[in-house]
Amino acid sequence: MVPVLLALLVCGITLATLGDYGITWDENVYFPASDAHIEWLKQPSLATIDQYWSAIRERPPMLKILSGLGKYLFHDVLGLVSTIVGHRLGLLLFVFALCWTLYTWAAELYGDFIAMLVTLSFAFMPRAFFHAHIAATDYMITTMSFLVAYAYWKEVRAQKWPWFTSILLGLTLLTKINGLFLYLPLMLYWAYFHRHQILWRLYRQTDFDPQERIQCYLRLLPLYTLPFVMWIAGWPWLWHQTLERILEHLLYHARYVPIPVYHLGTTYVMAPWHYPFVQILVTTPLITIIPLIGGLLAITLRRAWDTYLWIGLNAALTIFLLIPQVPKYDGIRLMLPAFPFLCLLAGAGIHYAVQLIRTPWARKAALAGYLLLFLISAYFGVVRTHPYQSSYYSEVVGGVDGAVRLGFEAEYWGNAYRGLLPWLNEHAEETFWLSRREKDPYLLNAFDYYVQDGLLDQPVRFADQEDSTYIILLIRQGFFSEEMWAYYTQAQPVFAVRLSETILAGIYRQQP
Repeated sequence: MVPVLLALLVCGITLATLGDYGITWDENVYFPASDAHIEWLKQPSLATIDQYWSAIRERPPMLKILSGLGKYLFHDVLGLVSTIVGHRLGLLLFVFALCWTLYTWAAELYGDFIAMLVTLSFAFMPRAFFHAHIAATDYMITTMSFLVAYAYWKEVRAQKWPWFTSILLGLTLLTKINGLFLYLPLMLYWAYFHRHQILWRLYRQTDFDPQERIQCYLRLLPLYTLPFVMWIAGWPWLWHQTLERILEHLLYHARYVPIPVYHLGTTYVMAPWHYPFVQILVTTPLITIIPLIGGLLAITLRRAWDTYLWIGLNAALTIFLLIPQVPKYDGIRLMLPAFPFLCLLAGAGIHYAVQLIRTPWARKAALAGYLLLFLISAYFGVVRTHPYQSSYYSEVVGGVDGAVRLGFEAEYWGNAYRGLLPWLNEHAEETFWLSRREKDPYLLNAFDYYVQDGLLDQPVRFADQEDSTYIILLIRQGFFSEEMWAYYTQAQPVFAVRLSETILAGIYRQQP
């Protein structure tokens, strides 16, 4: 019951804070598509698939169905939550599944107490805690990737047919296209684990059973059949013109437009190769970074390759897929699937450090001391930054203030707009220009939802820049034009959302 209770605790804290976060840019797009999918599910028909499933068809349906279902049941029918919270409720299933699985795997490796530390280190990692509240695919694909890795680790070691892994992999494909990339670590670990059967002549096993060699190949069949059947069956948009639409889906992601980032004082159209490594370093609390480094050293020195090779392979997959010419942006959002595995490796650091302590009472004291330090770190990283954990930076760079001075982005996803709403209510008669609205008209959707949920008394009077009195500016420096830089560096906002001394979003009076 311990992992269940711990997962429920994390879910409870997440549920209690779901409504504290502003609508992010992806949610602007997903919410309307989610509602359309649910309308189709009420009266499913092959003839109306294109009408209800064409919106955001470049994304698989898992998130949109759960988002729309949560809003329909708990807002439309029961009236228990707001529209925004309703759309986010489905994410709690993934929060629970990830916490339970992370604890279970860590307990098998290190025991219960360290498993608790490992689970908490991910659940209350500030950036991960933020993404657990956002109805987007990032936390969901993180969960599904981890579940696939754990299931396959269990099944391949037990010489079982990977049916459960295949089902999870099918659900992963319904979540995000990244599920296709999981075949790389799966096949590498399969080859490593069955190396004796594959290279049986090299190993000179004269008593080797040829039937066993055939079996190791046959066990791959579920992985290459069931997930793709589930993918097509679970996505109605693929039911018409199936091959053409699969090709359209793949080509869309193959030509994905890179998104600029502001990194170490420079704006890059395509982020540099070191972007993922630097972002992991500066957004992960030291309380996790230090045992992670210790765990990697201990594993290397002890040559504990088997399980840790699998964990490290899955952690490295997400990071190395982002270099050198693959689009990478938004801090650690695209790297989030690596973090549960990094926390597992940090657990190895704690475990090996504790083993160096001779007496049982001293070991308990050391673990209790680590827990205390973790709670202090979580307080400053999660509680003191709430609800702006998306702008968290670690002690390595001196928090968000130090990070901005070093040239990192202050905000990136629109969460901070929520903090501007009280001032906008007081100045409803004024006109506003929202930066980047011409390039991304979906940005205005968020303010419509704020009105719908009563967070804004009336719609904001948005206008073109030349007809506006004020400019609303999100401090995402990678998107800044020269004019935006001038406002940010030379003008004082009439109102600003701040974390510590750093402006995350500001309202500036239009210069004549």
